[in-house]
Amino acid sequence: MYKDVPFRMSPMEWIEEDLRELARTDPDATTIQLLSANPLVLPYDKLAPILEMIRRYLPKMEYVYLAGRVTDLKNKTVGELKKLKELGMREISLGVESGDDWTLDRIHKGYHASDILEQCRKL
Repeated sequence: MYKDVPFRMSPMEWIEEDLRELARTDPDATTIQLLSANPLVLPYDKLAPILEMIRRYLPKMEYVYLAGRVTDLKNKTVGELKKLKELGMREISLGVESGDDWTLDRIHKGYHASDILEQCRKL
């Protein structure tokens, strides 16, 4: 669906500015959702500093939610996922769309039902 939309990560300065504002307006926030399509696509070394920054600016933060694709889990080791959990990541909403291989092929998802199960076992 977004094949013609170029992906780019927001600069860390923008993320930090947003967190500073949130710390001023809601310093007791305990839940946050990382938005803008698919934050899980970021490699561990880009995602972990964002979670660390959230902890620094919002020390009462308990739950960080984000969305991702099944293929993004393949790019994270079990160890990296555990570290992200320690940093506050509590829920990943996977854009699975279907568990039917024919449908997944038809919509060009790039994975099959067995891949979904394999990656979910990591969690």
